[in-house]
Amino acid sequence: MEALESILDTSNGKTQKNLEEEEGGGGGEEVVGVVVVVVVVVVVVVVVVVVVAVAVVVVVAAAAAAAATEE
Repeated sequence: MEALESILDTSNGKTQKNLEEEEGGGGGEEVVGVVVVVVVVVVVVVVVVVVVAVAVVVVVAAAAAAAATEE
């Protein structure tokens, strides 16, 4: 979880810097759109990783239970 927070902190720092650089150009909306896409992608990846991890735990637990009942 700390790694995720550091990634988000890093991306926040970069986007804040980009916003400050582009204030004069009026391109702030583009940067915000990119930030939203990045945040959505990170959230989707985290959810997929959690779902896969839970599925692996369930399969291993089922296999262990099956092995225990056979003996």
